[in-house]
Amino acid sequence: MTSSKGTLSVIGWFFIPDVVTSLVQNIYYKVTGKPVLRGHAQFQQHRRVIYIGVIAIYLIYSVVDAYWSVVYEGNALDGAYRGLYTVLGVDHRASSQQIKSAYRRLSVRFHPDKVTAATSHDTWLAIKSSYEVLSDPVLRFGYDRLGYNVLAWKLAALKNSQSFSSIPLDEVFTMTDIVRRGLKESLYGYYLVTFVSILFLNLIGYARHARYWRYYILLAAFMAEVTIITRSTPIDLFPGLDLIPFQAIALMRRLLVSVFIGLNQIAPQLQPPELNETIVHSLLDQIINLSTHLKQERANSLVFEYAPFPDERDAIKKRIVEQLLEHELRCDPEVADAMAQAAAKVRK
Repeated sequence: MTSSKGTLSVIGWFFIPDVVTSLVQNIYYKVTGKPVLRGHAQFQQHRRVIYIGVIAIYLIYSVVDAYWSVVYEGNALDGAYRGLYTVLGVDHRASSQQIKSAYRRLSVRFHPDKVTAATSHDTWLAIKSSYEVLSDPVLRFGYDRLGYNVLAWKLAALKNSQSFSSIPLDEVFTMTDIVRRGLKESLYGYYLVTFVSILFLNLIGYARHARYWRYYILLAAFMAEVTIITRSTPIDLFPGLDLIPFQAIALMRRLLVSVFIGLNQIAPQLQPPELNETIVHSLLDQIINLSTHLKQERANSLVFEYAPFPDERDAIKKRIVEQLLEHELRCDPEVADAMAQAAAKVRK
């Protein structure tokens, strides 16, 4: 169920934003009463803004959906995902003594010898199984970091220990084995596959925008997961959400997919629009034609200025030169001073 929802969510990234953007843009133009022709620069600008808003909203929805899927859906011992700590009614940071006290309290209420209801048997099995896992330091260490996969590993180790009865189970299934196997599955089972997928998309030219950010984010996520798995004490990857470490890892992986696809959708919209080569050549031709026309207009205007004096062009040119020289002389500081002194003498 979770896998199918994740697939539908990924597919939705490629179809829903375009459909919703077109719908919202049409509604916006109908409400405002100011439609813009398709292909106009303002139309494209409106579409980019609406598209980015739709992607942001869908990204928020994907985050909420990922959190809901990780926390409230999945596989568990009693068929409904509640988590081993929730079955016992304790926090995942509870001490061994608190877990034991919770188990004793629930045993009084749900033990088959004290309750005869048909549903109580399944409840008791869930309580007993949860306590068996959380009361074992090795199993609890593995469950906190890797989830229910550790239980399958424990069963496999148990079969191996029965085949070699001389080897104690504690030596077959240790914290070191859990860490080693967890890191191996994280590296080869998820991050290496994701890295190869991103590299392939870059090679075929699909994920062109923010390509290096994907590698940085993937490396940061891998280092965070390694830290969670190898630390002796759990860390809060998402403070405030109160997630078990393996839930935080699952949520982080779900968010990686949404962030990668979101980057691929939003990054092109933040870039300046690419100019069509045909449009560029057309604009250049228009500029050249306009420049030629202005040059011709300037030449014609000079001809029209001289038109009333067809026989006095030389005299006009001479007079213009004289006026220019006179203007230059009047603007010269030394000449201006000399003229001022001469005018003063005349007044005296």
